[in-house]
Formats: sequence, C-alpha cells, structure tokens
Amino acid sequence: MKLFGIELETRRRRPGQPSERENYLSFILDRVPVGIMQTGLDGRYVYVNSHFCELMGRSRGELVGLHYEKITHPDDILENARLFSAVVETGAPYTFRKRYVRPDGTAVWAEVNVSALSERHEGLLSVVVDLTSRMRAEAQKNLLIEELNHRVKNTLAAVQSLAAMTMKHTSSPQPSVLRPLESSFCHAQPTHARSMGAGASP
Repeated sequence: MKLFGIELETRRRRPGQPSERENYLSFILDRVPVGIMQTGLDGRYVYVNSHFCELMGRSRGELVGLHYEKITHPDDILENARLFSAVVETGAPYTFRKRYVRPDGTAVWAEVNVSALSERHEGLLSVVVDLTSRMRAEAQKNLLIEELNHRVKNTLAAVQSLAAMTMKHTSSPQPSVLRPLESSFCHAQPTHARSMGAGASP
C-alpha cells in the first residue's frame, strides 16, 4: 500500500495494527496546520489528516471513503467537478476557493490546492487552507464601509439641501457662491467613498 507515493509496510504484528512507518507518517501529517487529503481518481478520500477532520467537523472514519461532493457546498460542486476531471485527465494542478459544508449545515470557506501524485493511478494530493475567518472579516469590513458611505451621503445631502434653502430665501441670492458650494458637496461623496475603502484595507 502507498500513501502519497510512500510505500507502507503491509506486514503487521497483529491484524489492524498500524506499522511503524504508518504511525510515523500519520504523526507528521497530523501536526501540519493545514488539511491534507489523498483522493482517489473516483473522488473518494483515501486519507485525511486530523486538521481536515476538525475543519469538516467529522471523524476520519466518516471521511475516508466519502466522495468529496458529499461535503461540498451545492453552489461549488459544478466548478469543483470540472477542475477535478481536468486534473485527473491531464495531471495539471489547480487552486480553487470553495465552501465545504459541516454536519450542522455551516459553510467553511477554504482554498484547495490539488495536484496529481507522481504515479497517476494513486490519485491526487490536496492541501486545504481554512479561509473562514478571513472571509468573515472581509464581509464585515465591506458592510462597515457601505454603512459609513450611506451615512456620509445622507449627511452631505442634508447639508446641501439646507444650503440651497438658505440661499433661496436670502434677500440677495448669490448664485456664484451657491454653485461652487453644491459642486463641492457632489465631489465630496465619491472622494469620501474612495478614502474609506483605502483606509479599511489591511
């Protein structure tokens, strides 16, 4: 038996007892802070490390033998299947940002790097990086920017309206003063939006 191209010992002291080489390989892979999987050409998991199990909220026993589509978000299955078929046929690696689905229905954003193993019949090696916290932070940042822009636009509109009413009811209106004032308000809105977007960037 081979795992990631490494020949494992098939002779064991007792049935079901892992060999020293298997234990050592699992020890190393289970301490890597990313998900690592070996997937067969049929799309079923042959091996998953502990980090991937934690990410998916499932045990190793639940994941090994499971098809990747079973834990992929419905909206990402079609593109994932296209990329998977391409790497099986050509061996060309790919990187894909997708969502997995945990048993409780929550989505887990991840970036998956997939490449074919040296012996193609052994399947694919996948490395998964959790992006959930990053995606949540980006969504909160964008929501904050939208909210601030909305408030600024409302404030500028109110000030512009007040200035127009003031100039309208003055005894000696000065259009030459009003026009530059209105123009400055109009230009202030997009400028503020750009500055908020730039200031919120990490």
